[in-house]
Amino acid sequence: TTNPGAKLEINKLVTGNFDALALVNTNGAGDNYAPTNTVSLSFGRNDIAHTTAQIISSNDVAGSLGAGYLAFSTRTGDALSERMRILSGGNVGIGTTAPTSLLDVAGNASLSGTLAFRTGTGTIQTTNVSSLILGGTTTGTITLNPSNAAAGGFVAPNTTNVTDLGTASLLWRNV
Repeated sequence: TTNPGAKLEINKLVTGNFDALALVNTNGAGDNYAPTNTVSLSFGRNDIAHTTAQIISSNDVAGSLGAGYLAFSTRTGDALSERMRILSGGNVGIGTTAPTSLLDVAGNASLSGTLAFRTGTGTIQTTNVSSLILGGTTTGTITLNPSNAAAGGFVAPNTTNVTDLGTASLLWRNV
């Protein structure tokens, strides 16, 4: 609006019932600091059936005053689904409610730029001793460029020096 009546104004531009924004404290019975008691910022109409998105603030642990999280949800069909969570320690989870790293993505991720490790030794690994595949059906050439192609750069095996290139049936060409 060009002439707001408050520091925050939501201007109703449609006819009929329209609750654009709601700040709700679900302070229920029992322990006020339990994870089930939340404060939420809901977008859409002020009922769960018409809420299109929501940000929830709650506690990581029941009874904890200092450890909280933010959860971001969007509507798909008839339900709100949590999409991202930020824990009190700073870990961000996309597709997971329990991120174990600063950024924890549960599912596929896409990057249209450079993945750079700023300091120290960078590691790309899988968990649970799963295979790691570089490339796929649409991948072009994979270039290993140690030390920015400077003399003395090398690709090293693991510390036990028993890393093989290929298997009996999957051999490298031109090695």
